[in-house]
Amino acid sequence: MRIAIDILGSDNHPSIIVRGAIEGYLLLGKNIELHLVGDKDIIYSVLEKYGVADDENIVVHHTTEY
Repeated sequence: MRIAIDILGSDNHPSIIVRGAIEGYLLLGKNIELHLVGDKDIIYSVLEKYGVADDENIVVHHTTEY
């Protein structure tokens, strides 16, 4: 299953959206392909904290457009 999440959809703290997406991904198992759309610097900073920055099932799409 593929899940795409736009982290720029929040007015406050997009890193919270990334954190929630990662926690859900880890709970659901590795049969999920997680696509995160937004500022790659914010996304990767959270991915690194969770130790999943190199996970092949997590795809980052960089954009700064809201």
